[in-house]
Amino acid sequence: MRTALRYAAPGLLAAVMLLAATLLDDRAVLFPEAVALGYGLWTLRRGAWAAPVGLVGVPTAGAVLGVVAAALPGPWWWRAAAALGAMVLVLHLARSPLIPAVSAAVLPVVFDLRGFGYVLAVAVWCAVLAVSVCRVRAPRTPAWPGGRLAAFVAAAAVWIAAVGLAGLPPLLSAPPLLVAGLEFAARGGPPVSWSAARRIALMGVAGWSARSPRAFPARRGSRAASAWCSSSGWRPWCASR
Repeated sequence: MRTALRYAAPGLLAAVMLLAATLLDDRAVLFPEAVALGYGLWTLRRGAWAAPVGLVGVPTAGAVLGVVAAALPGPWWWRAAAALGAMVLVLHLARSPLIPAVSAAVLPVVFDLRGFGYVLAVAVWCAVLAVSVCRVRAPRTPAWPGGRLAAFVAAAAVWIAAVGLAGLPPLLSAPPLLVAGLEFAARGGPPVSWSAARRIALMGVAGWSARSPRAFPARRGSRAASAWCSSSGWRPWCASR
C-alpha cells in the first residue's frame, strides 16, 4: 500500500495543482517541477533533497529571480539566460542538490509571469513537499563541480541566445530541457547514452510541435491544462514574443 502511494503521490499533486489553476483561472498557480521534486522525494527517495528549509527557500528564491527577470527590458532570450545563470549561482552558493529548482527561475520569463502570485504558488507547493519530509534527515550535500557548472551556463546561454536570435520557438529552450542538461553536467556521464538520446528526441518533438499549431489545438476551458503542458515542455509556444 505504501509503495503504491509513493508512486501515486506525484500524480495526485499534479491533479491538485491543475484543479487549483482551473478553479482560480490562473496559470501562475502551476509549477510542474514541484511534481518532479515530489517524484524525487516520494518515489525515488532522494534523501539529499529532503531538507525542508532548502526545499522551500531555494525554489522560492528562483521564483523571485524569475519574476524580476521577466520584468526587465529586452528580448526574452537574454532575460531567460540571465535568470538561468543567477539560479545556478544560487544552487552553487547554497550547495543545494535541487536541480529542478532551475525551472522556477526560467518559467516566469518564458511565460511572462510578472506577478508575485507565482512566487507564492511556488512557496506553497514546496511547503507541501517540505511538510511531507520534515522528519527525514538530509545528508550533507557535497560541493558542486564549479567548472562543469560554468561550462553548462555558458553552453545553455549560447543555446538560448541562438534560439532567440534565429527566431525559433522558445519551447526549444524549455525549462525541462535545461534541468536535464544541468543534471547531466553536474553528475557527468558518457557523451552518448539513452538519456542523451531522449533529450535530443524531446527537443525534436518540441520543435515540431511548436511549428505545427494544429498538433495541439487550443480549446476553451483547457487553459490550465495547456499551460501545464507548455511549462512541462510538451506544448507549442503560443504567445507572441
